[in-house]
Amino acid sequence: MAALARAANLSAANTVGSTISSQSQEDAVFLHNPLTYAGVQTKAPRFEQRLKVQGLKPATKFLGRSKQSAQRLRVSAVASVEAKPEAEEQKLEGVQKLWNAATVTSTQDISPGVRIVTLETEISREIVPLDASYMLPGQTAQIKLASGATEEAVPASAPFAKEKNEAVLLKMRGDITAGSTKVAMYTMSVKAPLELWVEEGKAPGLWNLKQGDEVEVGPFKQTGMDVRPILFLTRFPTVLVFARGTGLAAARALVEAQDTGSLNFLLRQEGRLYVSAPSPAELPFKNVWPAWESANVKVRPTVDATNGEPWDGFVGDLKHAFDEDDLEYEPTQTAVVVAGDAATIDEVLDLLQEAEIPEEQLIRWQCP
Repeated sequence: MAALARAANLSAANTVGSTISSQSQEDAVFLHNPLTYAGVQTKAPRFEQRLKVQGLKPATKFLGRSKQSAQRLRVSAVASVEAKPEAEEQKLEGVQKLWNAATVTSTQDISPGVRIVTLETEISREIVPLDASYMLPGQTAQIKLASGATEEAVPASAPFAKEKNEAVLLKMRGDITAGSTKVAMYTMSVKAPLELWVEEGKAPGLWNLKQGDEVEVGPFKQTGMDVRPILFLTRFPTVLVFARGTGLAAARALVEAQDTGSLNFLLRQEGRLYVSAPSPAELPFKNVWPAWESANVKVRPTVDATNGEPWDGFVGDLKHAFDEDDLEYEPTQTAVVVAGDAATIDEVLDLLQEAEIPEEQLIRWQCP
């Protein structure tokens, strides 16, 4: 029976071949596959691939299209390919936006010349492109003021948790929860607070913002901390973080990160944060230190001088605070993060050399 079927297929293929050979080459291409004639790239169906392996030819198929309609299809296919970049740009403008409106909800002075400006901004993954979002501690936010000027600031709050976009991601995938019904398509907006570390001398426009002012938040610069080399819990059970200046904002974002950019301090044996400032009055975030301690991050503050203020922390540089601390550690199992200016990074490099901690276990973040 198999031999008879093979013979029948050969006979049918030969009949088709003789019919096509009587026409022009262009007509042959059209009759065999109108999509190919129109210039549309298609992949041969599996049954045609199997026939090819067996040495057979598929029977000619006519898809109900005239040659004229196929020519129109060819023109529309070429036009769609040429117009694709413009269509993608229109989609970005229509659905996703690189700049989104935000409102100032509060401002708070945390140290001389430094204040936290909190914005209510758009974080919906449907509206804000992934590569323009706040994903890692240490990224720089771009803020467009009402005057049209653009200024930059480092967020002091953690990257937005993925759970805030859970409903948006389900919608974008077309999933629905139990007991739900599909409804007409719509754009889902998600707002969340964004706290910015603003220094009076570096960003005067942001410094002068008041509650209720309108601004625009643009793409976040890709200046965040890549902590992947030290994420392994068993490889690095001890994590030390050193921060000073603007690095204090990035350090806070790192400690409070929930998923993206998180070091999972609760799952480690030891986590310590060494923070430094010129004086006790210039050391911010004291009100959240207890929350950090409960998250297995022991805070070790140090100041250059007390200036007569009450103080029960260390006095001196970061190296002095580390030497005076009661930390017990294994150098090859200790990961280190430093956030600060070039001088702070150099200080920590010297510290690592004396502590015999390999420099390969260090993550650096330098203030922009």
